[in-house]
Amino acid sequence: MPKPYPREFREDVVRVARNREPGVHLKQIAADFGISESCLTNWLAAADRQDGVRLGEPTQSVSERELKKRIRLLEQENEVLRRAAQLLLRRADHADRLAVCWESALGAGAPTQRGQVSSWMV
Repeated sequence: MPKPYPREFREDVVRVARNREPGVHLKQIAADFGISESCLTNWLAAADRQDGVRLGEPTQSVSERELKKRIRLLEQENEVLRRAAQLLLRRADHADRLAVCWESALGAGAPTQRGQVSSWMV
């Protein structure tokens, strides 16, 4: 793998490319410095991101990405807990309805508290 160009050289090439005369193409500047056009394009894009010139470029730090990942995980956990609570509420409601049915069907012989019926019915 070839050695990377020195930082000062890259900064000089980027400065020249940014301050070029109208009508001068990146291909010509790259050839003048002995680098490829794609290399110069990559250097310009990296410099733009570093300087904040392009607002649409991703400039999130590692901590921001980790925080967003954590938020997604917590939202998923919250959804699981919400669904579990709904399921438990439906089961409890179903057990209470069964208890009422058993009380009316058995009459005086039925247990006096709903909790007693629902505990052995579930």
